[in-house]
Amino acid sequence: MDNLGNDITSSAILVTGSTGYLGKRIVDNLKKDNTKVISVARNSLIDKDAEICDLTNINDTREMLESVNPSSIIHCAAAVPKEIDGLWSGYQNIDAEENSLAMALNVAETSKCPIVFISSMTVYDSDRLVGNFVSEEQAVKKPNTLYAQGKYRAEKRMAELTDRGLISLRLPGLFGKPRTSGVLYKAAYSFLSGKKFSLTSTPLWATMHVDDAANSCIKAAKLNNFPENDIVNIGYSDIFNIVDAVKLLAEICGVPWNNSLLSAPYFQANLEKSKKYMPHQGEYFLDRLEQLVADVRSDLVEWLDFYYAK
Repeated sequence: MDNLGNDITSSAILVTGSTGYLGKRIVDNLKKDNTKVISVARNSLIDKDAEICDLTNINDTREMLESVNPSSIIHCAAAVPKEIDGLWSGYQNIDAEENSLAMALNVAETSKCPIVFISSMTVYDSDRLVGNFVSEEQAVKKPNTLYAQGKYRAEKRMAELTDRGLISLRLPGLFGKPRTSGVLYKAAYSFLSGKKFSLTSTPLWATMHVDDAANSCIKAAKLNNFPENDIVNIGYSDIFNIVDAVKLLAEICGVPWNNSLLSAPYFQANLEKSKKYMPHQGEYFLDRLEQLVADVRSDLVEWLDFYYAK
């Protein structure tokens, strides 16, 4: 038994949303580390070995968790925003928000092991972020979107439902293969292909490579002494500004870039708590931007090869 009375004889980590962007990377990295993993998905179309479960149904959730008996859970499953024709859907979708909340609460109520909940830095209302060093203890007055409100509600309600241990990781936006959307990918693609790139808005949130986010989740799930309830900002220590980030990408690609948006806001999270969960303290945002450029360059070569092979 651990400090919260959890049975630690099982060494399997269960990952919900295991076919999603972050969930799949967590599963892949666990397998590379030879850690026993139980993947959970809505269907078997992508992962034929996954446990199939409707997490919005509390009875199905309870039955599935009792049958596999994991040592800890990384809860990634959620209705996440998607980019369609340049617009982001899901941030203001009330059905998606309610389904995501239901899944989180069902997992918390029926689990008999610690949970790592994937939350988001979007829970911080943007008016309080500009120029601030944001800590987990900072009061959240009003998250700006239904997606963010759902994450914040889940953090609080899950803590009320489980006494087995809960860590809510507030992640920034993620980038890295296989994702080919997002500002940074589009900027690198434009710079490498000789196309014009412009910022039409000033996204506030910081960003992080999906591998670093996945490894942080894994390290949290493997803690021997789980906290009863903890909320942790995850990210890089760099001060984030979207214009500066795109300028760095342009420099890496070796092209000049000027943008009319000269006063994008700066943002930095207090990451003191995250030192327990970030496995690669030597990773820096610049390193990951260089990796992103290499990935985009590789994608371009593959697309060109495919085009000329037709």
